[in-house]
Amino acid sequence: NVVGLEAASWRYFGRSPDKLSWAESATLAVLPNAPALIHPGRNRKALKDKRDRLLNDLLDRGKLDTISYELAVLEPLPQKPLPLPHRAEQLLDHFDLMQGGRIESSIQPWLQDASREIIARHYRIQSANEVHNMAAMVLDNQTGEVLVYIGNSEPTDSIDHGQNVDIIRSMRSSGSILKPILYAGMLDAGELLQGTLIADIPSVYRGFTPQNFTHEYDGAVHADEALIRSLNVPAVRMLRQFGILRFYDLLKQEGISTLNRQAEDYGLTLILGGAEVSLWDLCHLYSSWARTLEGGYRAQGSGLKAQGSGLKAQGSGLKAQDSGLKAQGSRIKIGADAIFLALEAMKRVRRPDAEAGWQQFLSAHPIAWKTGTSFGYRDAWAIGLSPLYTVGVWVGNADGEGRPGLTGLSAAAPVLFDIFNLLPDGGWFDPPENDVVEVAVCRESGMRASEFCTDVDTIWIPAKGLKTSVCPYHISVNLDQSERYRVSSECYPVNKMVHRSWFVLPPAMASFYKAKAPFYREVPPWMYGCRAEEGRAPFELLYPHPAEEIYLPINENGEKESVVFEAVHNRRDAKLFWFVDQQYVASTDRIHKVALKPEPGKHQITLTDNNGNQLTRNFTIK
Repeated sequence: NVVGLEAASWRYFGRSPDKLSWAESATLAVLPNAPALIHPGRNRKALKDKRDRLLNDLLDRGKLDTISYELAVLEPLPQKPLPLPHRAEQLLDHFDLMQGGRIESSIQPWLQDASREIIARHYRIQSANEVHNMAAMVLDNQTGEVLVYIGNSEPTDSIDHGQNVDIIRSMRSSGSILKPILYAGMLDAGELLQGTLIADIPSVYRGFTPQNFTHEYDGAVHADEALIRSLNVPAVRMLRQFGILRFYDLLKQEGISTLNRQAEDYGLTLILGGAEVSLWDLCHLYSSWARTLEGGYRAQGSGLKAQGSGLKAQGSGLKAQDSGLKAQGSRIKIGADAIFLALEAMKRVRRPDAEAGWQQFLSAHPIAWKTGTSFGYRDAWAIGLSPLYTVGVWVGNADGEGRPGLTGLSAAAPVLFDIFNLLPDGGWFDPPENDVVEVAVCRESGMRASEFCTDVDTIWIPAKGLKTSVCPYHISVNLDQSERYRVSSECYPVNKMVHRSWFVLPPAMASFYKAKAPFYREVPPWMYGCRAEEGRAPFELLYPHPAEEIYLPINENGEKESVVFEAVHNRRDAKLFWFVDQQYVASTDRIHKVALKPEPGKHQITLTDNNGNQLTRNFTIK
């Protein structure tokens, strides 16, 4: 079953034909007329005699000198056939080799082999946790060509764990790997600044309750910090603001080809792994970002040069026909300024423990990178890029079995950085000079500074960011001379008031924020006899949202269960009184949660605290 000179050269001598000796070449030359002679257990003398006759003929014709001939006939015959190389077996599945011709890829043999060794080393570690599959890609960002294509890991035993599956082209749950695209898209649309505060509080959206990986809340977190820490709750809030359909279209325009359902089918889970993506699409997407910053055309190069195989190279991209490869230039959707700021944030993502202190080494690569972990610990992702290269890694089980502790940070990121350590350092991207403006932002809120912001930083933002609102959290408060109480002109002499700028978060955000930010100071309470401003109740409903449509859950007996309504108050010692349709139902202190079972229809819930502050909200039971 060995067909062709190259296959025979690798099968019997373990190297390509151009590296064979005279004796080795002569051995292969005499075999087509007597292939049985190569059998290692018999016919050895007949094969050697036939080979040596050919070498003698070459000597007589002057093709060989005497010394070369004498050395050649002394060489031993090949022994047991060698296994054929398995450098990129999954890649070969995308070509119809039966049609003849020659396929010349852009795969770099030394880098492919070195990366395979890295995969094999990490496979031995992960297989102890019953994790059996890995895949990796390396792209040249300047050309879009694929330099490394490892579609799957090689088994270390005889058990089939799906190693023949090409994971690079497989559709797998994205986890958090799409968050940088949403962040960059919102920057580009002028709907976000790098440090804009995003609410990180318990949230429920029609039964969908996103959770951070730590199951904790920060109350409020800067947008770039939310991306760096991969917080789920802020990401869902950002997607809700940006719009599911807009993000769905953005992903398609950026080159994600695996979204085969309607946007509404994915819903808000689109940002947390509700959609399937491929390592192929992700690597080309992030590689195209690098070319955008370098001023190049955003082509998704397939990285495969083909001759006589039905593949045609067109410009900087390559178009493959009947091979499953299709890469064409796509129009730029996200601008270079937003991409640069997204990569700046990704560069600050905490590296694995083995890479700790990387900044201290002169040889260290600045790398923008992101991990992803799908629900149930089924998929571990890591994607990273420098100006020169994009590296993508996936770790998991081809059959979808999840394993405890299988995360992007613990399983995929170490492979990513080991591969990057094989590559030369490409420095870092130059900041884009066009479409950016310098603006003053509030240090605490990250938003454009208002007249009440006291601590201000000057940063560069996309020009569209001038559309964002100014900081709403700093307000001017009037205090008495002791600065212990808020006052108004109705209860305190104006000439004795002390005016201060104060950073005030909404009650729900403040309730969680102050637990993580000890510098946060609550605004002083109102002085006795002074009336609080309307619309600024010191408490807030976490659930239901305004005009929420609520579906009562059904238990296993077919009975309707209660729904838990939740509120937070600025003061820990405050008491809340709950009314539904003006009928008293409960009171709470410290933990403000009430289980209710209203009848179907429209309702109104009213909360009053023990200081007389009131909040009303409408909702509907379906």
